[in-house]
Order: sequence, then C-alpha cells, then structure tokens
Amino acid sequence: MKANTNGFGVASRSNRKPAALTSIAAVLCGIAASCAGQLALADDERIPVVAGPLDYSRDIRPILSSNCFQCHGPDEAKRESGLRLDTFDGATTKLTDGQAVVPGEPDASHLMKRILSSDADVKMPPPETGKTLSAREMGSLSQWIQQGATYNQHWSFREVVRPSEPELNSAWPQNAIDRFVYKELEQHQIQPAPEAARSTLIRRVY
Repeated sequence: MKANTNGFGVASRSNRKPAALTSIAAVLCGIAASCAGQLALADDERIPVVAGPLDYSRDIRPILSSNCFQCHGPDEAKRESGLRLDTFDGATTKLTDGQAVVPGEPDASHLMKRILSSDADVKMPPPETGKTLSAREMGSLSQWIQQGATYNQHWSFREVVRPSEPELNSAWPQNAIDRFVYKELEQHQIQPAPEAARSTLIRRVY
C-alpha cells in the first residue's frame, strides 16, 4: 500500500509516528545498556580483597603515586604536614594527628581513616583535587596494611632469587613451570585444560 505523503514527498505525520517511537525506544535501550555496564563496573569495584599477599611496587605504589605522593611524597618542598608515604619510615612515623600507617592494624591507621572519611575537611585525597579512590583501591590499601605494610624496591632493582616450587596435590604438573602455573590456576579456581591429542599437537608444529 502506498504511503501517504505531503506535497514534498515526505511521509505525513501519521506515518512518521511509528518511526519516531522506534527511535525513542532505541535511545532508551541504549541508555539502559550504558547504565547496566556502569553498574557492572561498580559491582566489580566493590571487590576489595586480592588473593595472596600484595606487593608494594606492583599493587600499592601506583595507588599512592596517583593520589598521595604529590603532597606526601619524595619532594620535600611540596610535602605537607610532614607526612611522607613513599617510605616505610615516613609512613609509620608518629605525627601530631597520629600514625598514618600502623602495620597490621588498618583500623588504627590514619591513612585509612582519612581515605574512608565522609567529612570533606578530613577526607583524603581532598575533594578539590578531583581524585577519588575506588573501593578496590581502598580494599587493597587496607589489605596491604593488614599484611604488615611491607615496602620494597621495584623488581628491576631487586636481587634475583630462585623461588621454591609450590607443593601441590596434583599429578597434572609435568615440570617446574607447570607447578607455578597450576598454583595460579588453583587460586582462581580454574581447572587446566586436558592435554591435546597428538594429531593436534603435530598440526600446531606446522
């Protein structure tokens, strides 16, 4: 059936209405999908605990460097309140307001109290900086302090030490590398894939 058109060959208002509704529906679906993605991200950020011990250089220093070192880092000219967070001695020094990091006691550490505070005059980083820590980052800091707040150098400056092979209750590992791989899989509750057929292995060679 021929569509009703006006003098300029454009579909009349009555014919355009379904298309308009379709467009609105598409926009609403897009917004809903976007919000769903944001909610999923927020849910993921609420996971604060990382399996195994945290490494200062890998897990903690990036958080402190991005959010704290500008005012509490190695630059003495810019350091505020006499607090230095890039060294163990600086972070554990008892200041007037208390001790920023109390190894093994995140609840007693003023670093955590400031980060978790809802008081704009107390909260760190200060709201005016526009910086905020995710729940995952807060959880990592708390876990690191609970584990003793150990500081270490970047891996490139450390002496190479051969790690001991993990003890496993599995016959899957065939060599030392397999043992480390299997240990990591166990931590993430992942089962290793079965060994491929010989015909498949031969095809992979070519």
